[in-house]
Amino acid sequence: MFVMSVACYESLSPQDRNAMLTSATIAAGSSRSYASRAQTKGVDVLKGAGMQVVPSIDTAQFAAAMSPVLPEYDRRFGADLIKKIRNFT
Repeated sequence: MFVMSVACYESLSPQDRNAMLTSATIAAGSSRSYASRAQTKGVDVLKGAGMQVVPSIDTAQFAAAMSPVLPEYDRRFGADLIKKIRNFT
């Protein structure tokens, strides 16, 4: 993630804006690649330490198991937020 204020961004020349956007795009790809490798390595370390890792789940079964607590989540965090999370793809 790269964060810059609008005022700072707008103070840059067009060439510098382009360089900034190009660099941020390259950095984002590099960050995603690193995170993917780190996740794989971390899972391998956990497996090596004896943890049982479940690579995929039955989402319908998981949703059914979670259904008793959903009213509490709606109350606590807001039904709109829970809906957004459930519909995130």
